[in-house]
Amino acid sequence: MMNRFLGKALLGLVLITGVVSAIELPVRYKVGAFDVTQRKTTDNWVSNIDLRYSSVSTRDGYDNNSQRTSALDVFGNTNIVRLGFGLEPFAATPNIARFWTHGYDPAAGILPVPAPVAPFGRLDSGAQNPVKITGRVAAQELTLNLEQNLFSGFFAQCYVPFRSLTIDNIGYQVVGSQDLPGLAGTVSNFVEVELPRIMREQGMEAPLTVYRKSAVSEVIAGLGWQGFNNKGFGVIQDATGRVFIGAIIPGGGRRDNAYLTGFPLGYDGFFGVHTRIELEVGIQKCFALGMASSVNIFFQDTRTNRVMSDAEKKQAGLLSLALARVNVDQGPVWDVSAYAKLQRIFYGLTGFVGYSFSRQEETKLLVKDDKYLNAAVQRYMQQVPPRFLNMNDVINCDQRLRSWERQMLHLSIGYDFRLHAKALVLAPAINFEYAYPIDGRRVMTGKYLGGTASVQFKMPF
Repeated sequence: MMNRFLGKALLGLVLITGVVSAIELPVRYKVGAFDVTQRKTTDNWVSNIDLRYSSVSTRDGYDNNSQRTSALDVFGNTNIVRLGFGLEPFAATPNIARFWTHGYDPAAGILPVPAPVAPFGRLDSGAQNPVKITGRVAAQELTLNLEQNLFSGFFAQCYVPFRSLTIDNIGYQVVGSQDLPGLAGTVSNFVEVELPRIMREQGMEAPLTVYRKSAVSEVIAGLGWQGFNNKGFGVIQDATGRVFIGAIIPGGGRRDNAYLTGFPLGYDGFFGVHTRIELEVGIQKCFALGMASSVNIFFQDTRTNRVMSDAEKKQAGLLSLALARVNVDQGPVWDVSAYAKLQRIFYGLTGFVGYSFSRQEETKLLVKDDKYLNAAVQRYMQQVPPRFLNMNDVINCDQRLRSWERQMLHLSIGYDFRLHAKALVLAPAINFEYAYPIDGRRVMTGKYLGGTASVQFKMPF
């Protein structure tokens, strides 16, 4: 009985709700929902409640050259031969010493600590045996968006996203030769047998471990202003515009250093500022053109991250073993979008086609760890002539820190009672959206499916 009651209640909520102009932030593994400006009333003390669900599942992504690749290979192939370079102290990590210390040039950024030649030998510093990591990235998001008109066009808005991220079916493909020079074995043997032991020494789970994380991600709360002008000019019937500024308040969902695929759910727990501007122009009664743009700026923070540690800057790919204390200057995220909308196709039936471009700029790290590459710095200085090793240059060569971008085509259809039933106390609408990736760089890409439901009502004062 209780299950039937909850089912009917949920169905009722969906049927009486519809679309408001809601925030949704784009991230590397998932596009944000398309934000169409709605011509809702600017009357004082009108409330809007928006509920949005979206889902993305993909095995694909775009690499550094905008070529299609595996979703977990967007940073390039992982060079397993150089994973242990720059890790200290070796005495505390037997397998690091076993594979990476014996017989190496100090200029390679490692301690010249003698190590016995194990049955598998040792990894050759000149070897290049890249591995392509594969897997499925699936994300769901349930977003609650609350908007309250105040007075004179001002409004307050709060965006609360609950995100769930799953990365599974993780595997690998050997891109080059299976033979490891200096190692009595194969790349497959190293990845499946030796690498899990090495990662456990570094406080990590085995490389093919499924990763799941769910939490409330970044909350955005702030104030905005909206205006509506129905004094037409020529073919232009009316125009509406909105500006908004809010605080980005981190929730759960920071990156997990224990996993190969421990991506953050959102923007990795950084505080910041979100700004947005929207504009829509109505042409006649059934057609409108619109645009929107947002910028998210983050405050710097100091934390411990997995970082690249090869002084010769030859490490690459998704996996790094070294931990270091760093100051993180998170790159700003911005997006622009434009759309053409048909409305009143049949009473309140609406639809649109749109284009969006989203991008995060490069993130910069500043080393705050005295132990990071300390031995390599000393060895460089002891050479004749002495060489200077810039630790910040090394740590920032990481492809995972570089900018990413995504271009999407959006299609949507919905029904808005506000277009023909102005007298309703509760003004519902509902909307369904599909988005298809058309280009990108260093980003996962997947087809987006989502639905939004909201209700508009006026306070009794």
